[in-house]
Amino acid sequence: MFRRESDIERLKICMFDMICAIIAYYITFLLPFHELTEYSLVLISVAHVAIFYIGNHFNHLYQRGYLDEVKSVITYEIQMMIALMVMIFITKGAFNISRRGMACFIVLDTILVYLEHIAVKMYRHKVYPERESSKKVYLITSLSRLERVVNRIQLEGAWGGKLTAIYLVDQKENPIKSYLDIPVVKTENDYYEYAKQQVVDEVFINLPSKYEFDMEGMVQEFEAMGIPVSFNINAFDLDTKSDKRVRKLGGFSVITFSTQFHDYSSVLMKRFIDICGAVVGLILTTVVGIILVPIIKLESKGPAIFSQERVGKNGRVFKFYKFRSMYI
Repeated sequence: MFRRESDIERLKICMFDMICAIIAYYITFLLPFHELTEYSLVLISVAHVAIFYIGNHFNHLYQRGYLDEVKSVITYEIQMMIALMVMIFITKGAFNISRRGMACFIVLDTILVYLEHIAVKMYRHKVYPERESSKKVYLITSLSRLERVVNRIQLEGAWGGKLTAIYLVDQKENPIKSYLDIPVVKTENDYYEYAKQQVVDEVFINLPSKYEFDMEGMVQEFEAMGIPVSFNINAFDLDTKSDKRVRKLGGFSVITFSTQFHDYSSVLMKRFIDICGAVVGLILTTVVGIILVPIIKLESKGPAIFSQERVGKNGRVFKFYKFRSMYI
């Protein structure tokens, strides 16, 4: 369910970005030096979708600050420009755009995409949580973690909803009634009743690892009501720059840390582009080789193609080929 929500959100941002690209295209089309053709919009759209998904530009969108957003959008636009240049070469004139037209389109798209992302994040953080249809989250945590957990949820806005109530499992004496205008459920007997009487779309439990609490019973109670329960896994709080994902490995539920995870569709798209690029590269190399190989053979004895073992990703050894440039 949550995976599907993320995919839908990713698709929405992709469509919003495409609308920005279309607007930038039509503005550029009005300029006298654009040199765009009737196929240009289609190819720009294809390039946008490919770059968006392969580059994983949706990742951490709602956690990025203004400066990080600028860097992300500029990276996206550079990749878009490279993709368009490759398409101009491959299509041999079916898609064409002048240098000034390309510069104008990239600048316009950069501004529009950046403003669109800022607007989307402002809506997600400030407007959507107050709507009746937004997700209502019920937090169960400890007093020692209260401030950190609430601040993190509100700052990052990753839930796409609003904290509506808090239950503190270790609140014994002098119970607090609210925290940052969020009501705090008073006793252990009340925490379940609140979910029965109020709107609760999801329960989030964030407790220390060694805290003794009947989590199994709690999950079963909320499960009987049809309310999803999410547990914080403390390993996720490690301060690393990599992404984290829970998966099954040899019968164990494990957390995997990686700088980047790819969806199958993204891997398939990247593989397709790799093959197309390799085919184009082989054709060009063959043409160049027809000229270079005889020259190399005339200048010195030995093979015209030099091969050598190189170390690639994760220590894998592969064979590297090039036209020989030194004497044997």
